[in-house]
Amino acid sequence: MRILGIDSGSVNLGYGLINADGDLLSLVECGVLHAPAGHDKGQRLAEIGTDLAALLIELRPDVAVLETGFVSMQRGHLQQGVLVSAEARGVARFICARAKLPIFEYANNTAKKAATGNGKAKKDQVALLVRAALCMNKTPEPDAGDALSLAICHARAMVAERRAARAAA
Repeated sequence: MRILGIDSGSVNLGYGLINADGDLLSLVECGVLHAPAGHDKGQRLAEIGTDLAALLIELRPDVAVLETGFVSMQRGHLQQGVLVSAEARGVARFICARAKLPIFEYANNTAKKAATGNGKAKKDQVALLVRAALCMNKTPEPDAGDALSLAICHARAMVAERRAARAAA
């Protein structure tokens, strides 16, 4: 199964595609889509969406995995960064749904724990441990590392689900 993890942002969208065959995981491709910072937010989101749509055609994943949305309050006000992140996540969700991809979601700390054993790992730690888990030649960019941790999380969840189903039978 080809699993595409997506770490969505309005300027940078990390992606990581892995092949999962049971416990055997291998890297297909990873990277970061960059929207020009000089454009307004709407243009950046449109460019990220267009680039993601082209990437889906090129990579042909079987499923997409996104980080679940979250709400962060600070002194009674919704943090602006959370809103921007939610908009970028919505664009990624829309593009994947339009491509008829099944979409799965995991909390950030769940994905980090599945990939590194530590749900509070920093981006650079996640990238290093993802590199080791997938036997990569070089450390991925942090956003790509986060995307790969989402893909790994889903692959491991599928294996656990199959084992539980066999045990119940």
